[in-house]
Amino acid sequence: MAKVKYWVLEGVDKVVKGTYRMADKVKHKSNYVEGTDGTIYYISGSNKGYESQADAEAAFSGGSQAKPKKTSTSGNKAIAKSTNTAIAKKAAASSKLTPGAYIGSDEVGKIEPLKQLIVVAVHVKADKFDAMLKLGVDDSKKIPTKISKIGKTLTGFDCFEQFESGKVYENEEYGLTYCPYILSNAEYNKYHEAGINANEVLTRIHNEANLRLLQYLEAAGITITDIVIDDYMNGYGTKNFTKYLGMNGYDAPKLTEIPGLKLTFETKADGTYKEIVGTASDICAYLDGLWQEYLNNKYGMELDYGNIVNHPSMGKRLRASFARIEEVDSAMSDVKHTKTFNDWKNI
Repeated sequence: MAKVKYWVLEGVDKVVKGTYRMADKVKHKSNYVEGTDGTIYYISGSNKGYESQADAEAAFSGGSQAKPKKTSTSGNKAIAKSTNTAIAKKAAASSKLTPGAYIGSDEVGKIEPLKQLIVVAVHVKADKFDAMLKLGVDDSKKIPTKISKIGKTLTGFDCFEQFESGKVYENEEYGLTYCPYILSNAEYNKYHEAGINANEVLTRIHNEANLRLLQYLEAAGITITDIVIDDYMNGYGTKNFTKYLGMNGYDAPKLTEIPGLKLTFETKADGTYKEIVGTASDICAYLDGLWQEYLNNKYGMELDYGNIVNHPSMGKRLRASFARIEEVDSAMSDVKHTKTFNDWKNI
């Protein structure tokens, strides 16, 4: 009998107590964790089960790290402030990154058929790290209730139509410069029909967003030495990024061909490098939310932005969403033609 464990699942914003189950090809066509409350969590990406809740919570939050203490002096001397940032600690320990000389990027919408692929590349001035942390930037999956406030504060956008894919924006108050790059679902489908997989498409978009921001910053006299990318290929980013940029006739300028530029791929980088990759994650989530509002208004209903369509009860809302979109647009151009979509057509 399968043992109950405490699970850290990619895309789930809490530790799940439950049992790992194998797909049965009838009711459940992919492996899943069944929560003790009966909730089903289909597995995509990384996941790990722990024997104790304490271990799982520590893994979920990235582990506990001792924070550097503030030092103070007497009299009229000022209090010396600790940098107290993940990037500063990491850079000091390994000289891996030069403060202020790096970009971070993250993405959203890789799996879900109604979400667009959005990549955001971010640069933050080193003297604004504390302001970013005070605002609360982090892995967006851990702070879902804060995304609206953080996203609005950093971008100023109120609706999806206000921003332009590939354009560079600035927020002087937070020392922030960023570039969102969006691939519409109709554009994604052209890649899909040509046999180009999602990871290769995402590689191109990360390349575009980071390259545009890099060129903008360097034109402003800011030298970039490092780019940190949240590893959307689950540990294979370093190996496959260069490979994908060289496939299927992609002839745009490439980050991998820029002398002296270092690319770093890390899983859960949005929680480790909060000030840059975490900020990118939060802006991605905010723009994705604006896209959902736009699509809901377009089709006149609260659509389902998940990836479950075959389950009798859990897939009901997504099936209804597909049906509504088909009523308005028979080409279903706002839907990524992924396996989920094809499964719906075969139901």
